[in-house]
Amino acid sequence: EIEEDRKLSFNSSPVDIHNKIRALMPATPCTVNLNGQSIKITSSRVSSEPSSGEPGTIHSLNAKGSGFIKVNCIDGTIDILSLTPPGKNNMSSGDFIRGRKIWPFGYLYRLCF
Repeated sequence: EIEEDRKLSFNSSPVDIHNKIRALMPATPCTVNLNGQSIKITSSRVSSEPSSGEPGTIHSLNAKGSGFIKVNCIDGTIDILSLTPPGKNNMSSGDFIRGRKIWPFGYLYRLCF
């Protein structure tokens, strides 16, 4: 049941998603699937920008400095600020973007076990 709680779906409000990420850290970070890889989301913030696509699609990216990955939710957007890729240490979204090929409109799938 703990594993089920960790699965992050963007079919919720940005506030609900942000609160879930905060509630489960640091013991059991929320996870998403990006391009076939399980990614742990370690910090986020609610964005004031409106959604521009399906929940879970990447709205925009910012690789400058610490950066962020802005993701569409059911009624707004959320900024992913830091994450942990498989086999790596926790890193800022900016570092993650600069080191990998991800594009706006990619899809963050709900992780399935």
